[in-house]
Amino acid sequence: MWKALPVLWAAISVARAEVFPIRAFGVADGLAEDRINSIVEDARGFVWFAGTGGISRFDGYRFVTWGAWPGTLYRGANAFIADPKGNYWVAMHDGVRRFRGEGGPLKSDLFAVSTPGEPVNGLVRNSSGRLIAWNSRGGFEIAEDRGVAFTRFAEHKGPFLIDEVMEDRSGRIWVVVGGSAIGIYDLARSRSTPIQTIPWPPNLRSVDAMLEAPEGYMWLGTDVGLLRYERHSGQPAWKATGAFGVKNGLGGREVKALLRRSNGEIWVGDSEGISRFRERDADHPRFSNLGAAQGLTGGRITALTEDRAGNVWAGTESSGVMLIKTGEFTTYQENDGIKGTLLQVLEDRRTGTLMIVGEAPGNSNRVLTFFDRKGFHWEPATSLWPIAQWIWQRLLIQSRTGNWWAATRRGLCRFPAVDGTVLPRTKPEACYTGEAIFHIFEDSRGNVWASAQGDRLLRWDSRRDQIAYLSRDGAESAEPRNFGQLVSAMAEDRDGNIWMGKFAGGLMRYAHGHFTHFGPAEGAPPGVVNALYPDSHGRLWIGTTGGGLTSVVNAGAAKPHFKTYHASQGIGSDIVRCIVEDRFGKIWAGTTQGAVRLEPISGAIERFANTGKFKSAVRDRDGTLWFATSRGLARIVPRADRRGEPRDVVFTSISIAGKRYPLAPLGASRVAEVTLDPDQNHVEIEFAAPGGDSGGAVHYRVRLEGADSGWSAPQTENHVDYHQLMAGSYRFFAKSLDSDETEGASFAEFDFRILPPVWRRWWFELPVALLVLGFAYWLHTRRVERLVAIERVRSGIASDLHDDIGASLARISILSEVARVQLRTDTGLAHAQLVHIGSAASEMLESMNDIVWSLRSSGARVESLIERMRDFATDVLGPAGIKFTLACDDTLQENKLSGDARRQLLLIFKECMHNICKHAACREVRVELVAAGGRMIMTVSDDGRGPQWASASRGNGVPSMTRRARSLGGEIEIGERSGGGYRVTLQIPIRAD
Repeated sequence: MWKALPVLWAAISVARAEVFPIRAFGVADGLAEDRINSIVEDARGFVWFAGTGGISRFDGYRFVTWGAWPGTLYRGANAFIADPKGNYWVAMHDGVRRFRGEGGPLKSDLFAVSTPGEPVNGLVRNSSGRLIAWNSRGGFEIAEDRGVAFTRFAEHKGPFLIDEVMEDRSGRIWVVVGGSAIGIYDLARSRSTPIQTIPWPPNLRSVDAMLEAPEGYMWLGTDVGLLRYERHSGQPAWKATGAFGVKNGLGGREVKALLRRSNGEIWVGDSEGISRFRERDADHPRFSNLGAAQGLTGGRITALTEDRAGNVWAGTESSGVMLIKTGEFTTYQENDGIKGTLLQVLEDRRTGTLMIVGEAPGNSNRVLTFFDRKGFHWEPATSLWPIAQWIWQRLLIQSRTGNWWAATRRGLCRFPAVDGTVLPRTKPEACYTGEAIFHIFEDSRGNVWASAQGDRLLRWDSRRDQIAYLSRDGAESAEPRNFGQLVSAMAEDRDGNIWMGKFAGGLMRYAHGHFTHFGPAEGAPPGVVNALYPDSHGRLWIGTTGGGLTSVVNAGAAKPHFKTYHASQGIGSDIVRCIVEDRFGKIWAGTTQGAVRLEPISGAIERFANTGKFKSAVRDRDGTLWFATSRGLARIVPRADRRGEPRDVVFTSISIAGKRYPLAPLGASRVAEVTLDPDQNHVEIEFAAPGGDSGGAVHYRVRLEGADSGWSAPQTENHVDYHQLMAGSYRFFAKSLDSDETEGASFAEFDFRILPPVWRRWWFELPVALLVLGFAYWLHTRRVERLVAIERVRSGIASDLHDDIGASLARISILSEVARVQLRTDTGLAHAQLVHIGSAASEMLESMNDIVWSLRSSGARVESLIERMRDFATDVLGPAGIKFTLACDDTLQENKLSGDARRQLLLIFKECMHNICKHAACREVRVELVAAGGRMIMTVSDDGRGPQWASASRGNGVPSMTRRARSLGGEIEIGERSGGGYRVTLQIPIRAD
């Protein structure tokens, strides 16, 4: 059987080799080791890698690695499985390790499948959800019904070792015993005897990968290539039907990884890179190879997997891992059969052949490259005339009748309706005018429009087979005339109007023989108009240099409405060179920074990897989009399901004041309230939406409740940094958006509270507030007391003025009247009355002086009072020959008294002096001032007639002194002194203002 297999090689051909966007990761990026044994994406979207250096997890932005820690070893991991229950299983050199998502890799359990310490070579999950592990001597089913149990099957005791184990679609287990045979087991029947044994193929040393795709086709990756076995309905056994190696188009000899992608492609990881073929071509596979020339960074591929975004991860033997973004553009270059610098891409409407117009270096003629769905080939297009450097992007079109029209530097040329592949060798039927043609376009009436050198605009009339030149006023002429501006793009709207874009900027609309001009004042975009494109919904799209991408919804209206999308809104560049619509109604714009896809209704924009400067675009009959770019021919197949669902967001790192906050090992979608000290007001948060390569592809909205007024604008950054946050409670939210910027229902949440400083906490603020209130109340009471005291002084002064001065004035008035009368009868009596008037005036002046003194000396020391008392006593007692002595404590003299206290004391003292002078008949008066117990004690004593004071006390003097003493909070005692004479003792508290 195996000897007949080479006959099949003649039927195998090598397909084209595209160039995918590829991103490589290694140890420098955080990967545990550059040798990768297994790649798995878990249910949350994290991508896991197992290798000789340990296990690594990729969250879309960075790697986290677990290698060797005390008590947990992952070095030398052979395989990795993530089950639906959230458990992770790692095949190790000493058994199987299991860890759970909430605990992370640092909390794992080790299970020995057979002999303790024997390595486990691989892990797979069967159709019933159970795990199957194997080592060199047999396979084991892993059951978790009651703990973890291993049930052996296919035990092997011979000299050969087990290479690989897998389950086919019928539920049978394939066990490959290297160098011996391949056993197929039905475990429901027997765990030790295979239901079929396939002999070991000749010249084969090992089998490293197995895959059934499609059903009934089993592929084995071996050290000599790819083997195929088949079993179809009605056939009892599997049979070898093919062997494919380098001679058959396979990229490399040794195959170590196999993958069936969601799009029906089978990827083969071999010693030179990756080979691909379609599942539907399983009978006659045509390989398309990816190697170093297509951007692969490592030759020998050891693991392959597809993530939920449709990207392929490829692990290598010594170069880390590569992310191959198959959902992006595929680029074809010269080694694929593309020739020359590309100018335009179009499709032969009759045959579906793709045609690319280019310029070959060193060749004076155009080059046409053709793609017939099998491969590329090219021919010099001598019929298109020599190269003209200034010819624009649309230089070849196919009319509705099938004829070809070419813009040449010798005029507008028409070719017969031949297959596009024949066009390079076909002579034109006719060439009109002799000008170099810049741009051509066919309208719905079959007329062909062209702009030409010399700023000319012409139209070929399909009914009359004539050329007419147009002027700016719409007039037509058979003779060449200057239009005044060079037209760089043309299109027809749904109303049959012809729109023209000007090389100098601005637009024109031709309708009913007249031109209407639109510039920036009318809302048209500025800059060179590179492309005009009418979509299936009647919108007209405009691509310009510097003006971005513009849509016109009502192109036929008198005042069309222009809506422009700029680079700042997500299209990447304001230079748009070509426009095309996919079959789902999305608009694709080719810019100098790559391509963008726009949803016209929502305005959502999706950018794609930069594959060069775009020049021309076309959609073929299958819906595939093709772009001529500066880096080659770019191809993408738009998908209705390209719009990815919003991903769940998890926190991957939180730093508080520069220190990492402990999170769950696999990230956390919610972090409960965290209390922070006042100086921990610098918070950094990183988050991710796992699911392939998230970097720059996923958009987020974030919000810090407590600081932000609303959600942020969409952003690609997956981190935030908050400095100098005020004390308070905060809730941080992050959620992802899909490609149309639709928000996900779930979000990640982090609640935290920053404590206020000690001086802002309630238990500190309350006593301080009470203290402040108490102090304010004290100040208020003091103020009230002062006001009351002032009012008391005012009342006292008013009373004194009324009593003393008022009485004195009344007395003066009466005496004056008496003196006036007596002047007529008795001048002597009148003179006596005048003396009395003078005495009264002197007394009144003295009272006024006392009042002024008390007001001026407010807050003065006791010393000033003593001086006043001494002066008064000298004036009153001296003329009467009475000796006066005043003694005062030195400490008392430094004390301060309020003005009212000094005034009342002075008045009491003066009353005493007046009474002594009038009634005591003494020879000596002694006054003592002492301080004792916070009180001032004033004692006035004389050596005169003591009993005569009794009669004096019946007047107003003693009651007045008593009243004044009480107003000061003191008391006064008047009585006979031992040894003769009288004594007045006054005690008042010492209080200053």
